[in-house]
Amino acid sequence: MKYIKTDNGVISTEEKNHVMRLAHGHSFLQSSPPSSGTEISPLDIAAEVVRLRDEISSQFVGMEQAVHLLAMGLVSGGNVFLWSLPGAAKSTMARMMAAGISGEFFSLNLGPDTGKSDLFGPPSLSAMKKDEWDRAWSRVATAHITLFDEWDKASQVVHNQLLTAMEEKLVTTNNGNKTIPMLLGIAAANEVVDPNPRNASWDRLLFRMKVKYPGDYQALLTVAGGRTPVSPRLEPEHIQLIQGWVDNKAIYLSREIREAMSAIYAEMKRKGFEVSPRRFVRWARAIVAEALLDGRTEPEMADLFSGSNVLWVKPEDMETVQKIVGASSDPEKAILVQAEATIEGVSQELGKLTIDTPNVLSKVMDLQTGLNAHRKQLEGMRNGGVQKEQLLKKIQDLNSDLIEKASELSN
Repeated sequence: MKYIKTDNGVISTEEKNHVMRLAHGHSFLQSSPPSSGTEISPLDIAAEVVRLRDEISSQFVGMEQAVHLLAMGLVSGGNVFLWSLPGAAKSTMARMMAAGISGEFFSLNLGPDTGKSDLFGPPSLSAMKKDEWDRAWSRVATAHITLFDEWDKASQVVHNQLLTAMEEKLVTTNNGNKTIPMLLGIAAANEVVDPNPRNASWDRLLFRMKVKYPGDYQALLTVAGGRTPVSPRLEPEHIQLIQGWVDNKAIYLSREIREAMSAIYAEMKRKGFEVSPRRFVRWARAIVAEALLDGRTEPEMADLFSGSNVLWVKPEDMETVQKIVGASSDPEKAILVQAEATIEGVSQELGKLTIDTPNVLSKVMDLQTGLNAHRKQLEGMRNGGVQKEQLLKKIQDLNSDLIEKASELSN
């Protein structure tokens, strides 16, 4: 048995004599190490998760952020919602993540007719022969990583049945609660349905991201696309331990981090955005996970930017939330994210422009003005690296396309 040493005890998967239940019962804080235990470093586990993340990312084009979010969910124990059009490799990435931790993977396309047997297994024939009721537990009940595709097509009954499984890692039975081994729950959909604070299932999807199609389709022909087997790097026990460590560490964030989190929450509330207490607390775990995946055990202010994928409720609020979070955590990261969003929006608007568009030349000038505002922000950044240069190149190309479009429409 392995354990992680902390300032206030040790974390192991042994429940006996524990002083705190962590990571939804997947690990426990104890005052002393288990007998015959072996100490393991959280940084060592995180380093293997990073290698797994990078191995998966290398087989796709433009999916680095989505795979990083899956790694964040794996380390922190937070569920992930990926929102995209079909064919974005969501299920392939999830399956590869499970293979990398030697874990069981279960995937199901949800629909209005999905029932409890589809989720947790059919009734047990052996129990029926004894005139008893039980399930032949399988599927969600035995998987370490689960993917629920077409989340938007499922009934509210199915969402309710999955609430306890995804949040507490429990399934309610006639004989009480049954613990399940789920380490990461992933929901995927083509659209967001009912994104409001009163939607309990939506609130339990901690990390949320819109996954875009890659910009370079030619590059798709030169990558493995999930066909190369992933090397198993970790055991489920390692993930249970790291989730427990993150859960425990999130209680002891520095005063600076806690005050910054409170300031961000206050600014969001002032602008009319509601954040549930659950999401606020889970955000603390995301902050710790972000630091850990960067090779640090102590979070820094820049790690608060993880809130940009946690704190928004409605898709139309994403950009504003990113600005609020970025202003207090990582302004340069916020500039990169917002510039990328604007570039995507301008590209879409450019394709819609025709000679019949009202005030078309004025519209072109407005799009150029928005692009050039981001260009100035990017040029004023000290860092930004390759991503900054790529965005500046895209802005330059888009400006040329806009000028060409304006010339075409004015003739």
